[in-house]
Amino acid sequence: MQKRGKPTVRGDYRQLTKMILVDEADNFMRQDFASLRKILKEGREYGVGAILSTQEITHFKTGENNYASYILTWVIHRVSEIRNSDIKAVFNIDDKK
Repeated sequence: MQKRGKPTVRGDYRQLTKMILVDEADNFMRQDFASLRKILKEGREYGVGAILSTQEITHFKTGENNYASYILTWVIHRVSEIRNSDIKAVFNIDDKK
């Protein structure tokens, strides 16, 4: 990513010049690939966006990693079953006490 440099910033927006699509992303997320986390965390700075596709919302939280925290835009299609904990994970909602 760093070899190509950073894309032009216009106002508050940085152009995405490359997109990475990871289908069945749970196979990568559960393996704890450091490179996938790095792309999700730092990719936009270098014009790299990512699309992660998986069957279940729960796949985004694996072990100590919560990949949902790196995602700014969600597209959710029909889900067979959804729990409050899934909604909290997607929208980063903490329980208020």
